[in-house]
Amino acid sequence: MIISQKVDKKSLKYMVPQLPYPYTSVEQFDKAQRTPVGAEWNTMNTFQDSIKPAVITKPGEIIQPITLGKKKRSNKQKKASFAMR
Repeated sequence: MIISQKVDKKSLKYMVPQLPYPYTSVEQFDKAQRTPVGAEWNTMNTFQDSIKPAVITKPGEIIQPITLGKKKRSNKQKKASFAMR
């Protein structure tokens, strides 16, 4: 049953503009969104597995920063670019 034909502007911010990566159809995405995730509806083991982070590090482990692939400029290049300003 359709209650209203009007567009609800408040709910538009929750809609996705395109399908996320693993989904190939709208039906798959809708089914995944309808599945409850909370601990009230799933067993504790299933719930813990579903919210577990993909990468786990040990406390105190050093995490290397991301490199963007840019080449580092030498001091001469830095001084030259500063002098041109």
